[in-house]
Amino acid sequence: MRTEGVCTFCGLLCGDMGISASTSFDSAKASVQIQCDRASRGFHSATPTPSWHLSPLQQGKSVEPTVATRSVAQLLQQAGRTLFAGLATDVGGLRALLNVANRCGGIVDHLHSDALQVNLELLQQTGWIGTTLSEIRFRADVIVLVGDHLLDRFPRLLQRLQGSEATVGKTAKFLHLGSDDIDFRSQALLRSEVNAISVRKNQWLSLLQCMRVSLARDKSYLLEKFPANLLRLFEALRESSYSAWIWSAADFTSDNEELVLDSINQLVKQLNAKQRSGILPLAGSQGDTTAMQVCTWKTGFPLRQYLHRGVSQYDSRRYRGLDVMSQADCRCLFYVSTFEPVEPPNEFWQFQGPKIILGHPALKAATKVDYFLPAGIPGIDHDGHLFRGDGVSVLHAPALRSPMAPSAAHWLQEIGKQQELISSATQSLESP
Repeated sequence: MRTEGVCTFCGLLCGDMGISASTSFDSAKASVQIQCDRASRGFHSATPTPSWHLSPLQQGKSVEPTVATRSVAQLLQQAGRTLFAGLATDVGGLRALLNVANRCGGIVDHLHSDALQVNLELLQQTGWIGTTLSEIRFRADVIVLVGDHLLDRFPRLLQRLQGSEATVGKTAKFLHLGSDDIDFRSQALLRSEVNAISVRKNQWLSLLQCMRVSLARDKSYLLEKFPANLLRLFEALRESSYSAWIWSAADFTSDNEELVLDSINQLVKQLNAKQRSGILPLAGSQGDTTAMQVCTWKTGFPLRQYLHRGVSQYDSRRYRGLDVMSQADCRCLFYVSTFEPVEPPNEFWQFQGPKIILGHPALKAATKVDYFLPAGIPGIDHDGHLFRGDGVSVLHAPALRSPMAPSAAHWLQEIGKQQELISSATQSLESP
């Protein structure tokens, strides 16, 4: 039983936690020695119970693994157009999944793709000046956290950045820009080291515009109608040698909220005329950054594309997973969720065609679908590789225990072998 590993339950991929894990049903424990709500919740869900589904299921009844993979492969080949959704797995799982999708004709989209798309469109339309966690830690003297729930999604973000000595020899200043709600203010009270700035979201665009004009004129009078602590932000940015802006796009998926991120991006470009500034759109939860990166370097296009026999059709609007489900723009659904028991969305159950789940053994949906394949948890049941939330580092997450179930990559590779056998048999029948 290993006691050191990488926590795979958020995009930070922390590797400095003391971890314990057990396969015993009687005294099973999975915990971390460093306080983190996301890690505690994730490792708790990794603790096996007698209700776990550890064998493949066909309509709720146990079947042999070879029977399950052969039946799933036949179903995929017959469908001809399958939506591969969820995609919460590691690099190996994604690579194998894309191969399966390519053989049978598949649309691929991650469960977090709405948030990923916000960042992707910003990058496509205007470009950005990006930075990384490591560079912020060692170089930034002003760090601006943007959004109400950034620290909920990445609880140890401050610990990963705090204590950094900037190039000017001073400890970095932390400022948290959020909207005027109870959750944000309670966070501010609990984190005294961060200067919290609360502004209603409908004021953010005008605030950022005023900051851009004020910086250009080197005057702060335009900010007088905003909260007083905004002057502290303005002065910190003006005097900084390296400022960094961090956000999670999941906080900006409502209509027109992406304009806020575009304004921040323009402000960062303006700051770079005289000093250094960069942005870090942080992601990585449920393997979303991994899915985007693997899909891009395997096919040349990001998520939300249709693959078949080496040809990719990319359309970010047509191939949005939830819309494909609700509009029945496919003939079969294949849902993947291996990190935590994240149940399929409502649109999944509204779909009338066959449904397949490859996922966490604790998923309640396991007995309700046509086929269920239990998958091990990356970084716990098997070795895995994942892209960190800043998109620049791939970390190895070693297994912590003897596997409770095979990896997603194993299941998908077996399905791929069955697909090849089916194709060979079909070609033999068709040949004269």
